[in-house]
Amino acid sequence: MVNFENLSDEEKEFYYDKASEFFEGRDLLYCTRVWSAWNIGTMRSDDFYSAEGDDDLIKDLAEHIYDIVKVKIRKSKIKNILQ
Repeated sequence: MVNFENLSDEEKEFYYDKASEFFEGRDLLYCTRVWSAWNIGTMRSDDFYSAEGDDDLIKDLAEHIYDIVKVKIRKSKIKNILQ
């Protein structure tokens, strides 16, 4: 299996589309601070921004989706070999 950055543009676009679909119509917020800030009471509303349309987050999610698919394919191949 190849790494995400070595996929064709068409393959990358497929995963970008899937990641974008996940964000569409959802009111998802991205936290810019470490989660431990909740425990000390310094978290504020301006520490969050909308995740929809954030190209960096979409790219990260697309790469994670690809990694999950890659693992599932590997497991499936191993399972088929062992049967």
